[in-house]
Amino acid sequence: ANVEYFPSLAQLQRDVPSIYRLNCHQNKTEDEAIDCSFGNPSSDRLIVLVGDSVAAQWAPALEKIATQGGFKLITITKAACPYSRVKVKLSGRDYPSCMRWRDDMVAEIAQMKPAMIFASQAGNYTDVSDADMENGFRSIWRDFLATGAKLYVIESTPLLPSEPADCLARNSAPCVYPRSEVAGSKALLTAARSVPAVDYIDMTDGICLKSFCSVIIGNVIAWRDSVHLSATYAGLLSSYLKTAAGL
Repeated sequence: ANVEYFPSLAQLQRDVPSIYRLNCHQNKTEDEAIDCSFGNPSSDRLIVLVGDSVAAQWAPALEKIATQGGFKLITITKAACPYSRVKVKLSGRDYPSCMRWRDDMVAEIAQMKPAMIFASQAGNYTDVSDADMENGFRSIWRDFLATGAKLYVIESTPLLPSEPADCLARNSAPCVYPRSEVAGSKALLTAARSVPAVDYIDMTDGICLKSFCSVIIGNVIAWRDSVHLSATYAGLLSSYLKTAAGL
């Protein structure tokens, strides 16, 4: 029997958070820290989501949390740009718009006075050493914490060795990978352990089984590509994220 998957394979690549359609996920060339608002617009309890496209993938979950809890949510994200204060390259070239965006983002958040900041980024910025990444995290966390916000840092999503759409199209067998093979860098965890005021959240147990990660969970395709969860699956993790953050 053919099981119907959500999103369908044909729709998978387009199963992205609404901030893409709303054009407030900043592209790779511009440096302005553009934002989108969700939830209760008049609430004085503000959640800010910040980071790259791996942070952006959590927008569907945080939108639900904001709407249900009466919070306002503002997203500030930029493609391929880690929020950690590091020099990063884009396809081997310098990426100055990333640094400028980061400075603008920090200034914006300082003015917003959020109650909570959720920050996340991909685990595969391989041109940056773990030590530099850790120092970059600690540096920018000081700015985030100086706003008075509670700071949650979300671990990067497990990195699949191949594109889920290719694997699913090729295989009748399940696309399953040992967890040990899909783990990213340990820089975030190491840095978070050294800054007690930071709340470290690892969502992997909500995405993977104890020793394996499966592209399909129930009848949902959980990854839209090798780095990002599908918006459908990320939205289903809202209560898991809410519990992890103690909200």
